[in-house]
Amino acid sequence: MPLKKLKTANHTFRTWHRRLGLATCLLLIVLALSGVLINHAHQMGLDQRGVKISWLLDYYGIGQPRNIMQFSQDPASLIAIDNQLWLDQQFLLESTVPVLAAVWYQQQIIAIDAKQLYIFDRQGQLLETQNDSSGLTPPLVDLSISAKGEPLLSTQHGLLIADEQLLDWQSVDANDTAVGDSSMSQATTINPDLLIQARSRHLTWERVILDLHSGRLFGAWALWLWDFVALVILFLSLSGLWMWRHKKFRR
Repeated sequence: MPLKKLKTANHTFRTWHRRLGLATCLLLIVLALSGVLINHAHQMGLDQRGVKISWLLDYYGIGQPRNIMQFSQDPASLIAIDNQLWLDQQFLLESTVPVLAAVWYQQQIIAIDAKQLYIFDRQGQLLETQNDSSGLTPPLVDLSISAKGEPLLSTQHGLLIADEQLLDWQSVDANDTAVGDSSMSQATTINPDLLIQARSRHLTWERVILDLHSGRLFGAWALWLWDFVALVILFLSLSGLWMWRHKKFRR
């Protein structure tokens, strides 16, 4: 290549190398930092840490819970938030369907959704799950404590009463059983922090950073922007090699 044309090409490459480098500097920093965070997401706990920023949850379409119910408050509140169950501020369960009821029984917690019955200890550790394989025929409808202090399970097939160990459920005539107070009420004064925690379980910081790194966080058009950045990186690499290879002509 003639010397004059080579100098012209070098000047052109330097100009666009500088312009595109400055224009994409911020995006390259975002890509680099998000890439580092993704590589260390597990060590930093980002794959378990929920997002608790309201506007970001709204942006992802994670709205306010639709159904909030508060059950027995003695010795601690049991709160159902859609398909989640909470013991005060402690998360207990996330089911595939809404939680229908929860009660305290002999220092244990019993909860149901339409498909299963769950038994927790006082500290909120799951002890046992019962369903159709255990002899409970869904759908389950309601759960309460009888006037005698016995757990009563209502299903579409009838009313069941449990033995003291909660191992065997027997049919009982509703007319022969006095149902006590289930202590369920529509919750109207739930701590806003608890609602944020419930929503945050649907979105982790790892997911947000992955979406930021890939460009999906800003919608479909951002994918084209990130493709452009990739091409710019390729151009910067090739133009840098070109200028290094022909540096003796930079005069």
